Amino acid sequence: MGEIAVALGADKGLELERAQDYQYQQLKSLARRNDLPADTANKIYDYKQTAEKAVEALKANSDLSSEQRQAALAQLRTETEASVKTALGDKLFKRYQSNGGWWINNLAPSISQRVNNVISR
Repeated sequence: MGEIAVALGADKGLELERAQDYQYQQLKSLARRNDLPADTANKIYDYKQTAEKAVEALKANSDLSSEQRQAALAQLRTETEASVKTALGDKLFKRYQSNGGWWINNLAPSISQRVNNVISR
C-alpha cells in the first residue's frame, strides 16, 4: 500500500488508506445519508485519530498519577465529544455514538465500564 500511496500523492494516498477503513466508510455513509458537508467524515476521522494518539501518549506518560491520567482522559473525551457533536449535531451525534462512534466512549471509560471490564475477566 505504501508504494501505491506514494505514487498517488499524499492526498490520494490518504484517501485510499481511509477508504479501506470500515469506520471511515461508516462515517462517509452517515454524512452522505444525512446531507452533511463533504468534509464531515474527514473531520471526524481526524478527531478520532488525534484523540487516539493523545490517549496513547497519556497512557505512556509515567509522570502522571492515575488520577491525573484519568482526569486528562476525561477532558480529552469531553473535548472530542464536543467537536464531533458540532460536526454532526446533537440528534445525529447520539445515533452515531451508538452505531460506530463507540470509540469516543473508549477514550476515557467511565467507572462503571471499568468495573464491568474487571468483573468480566
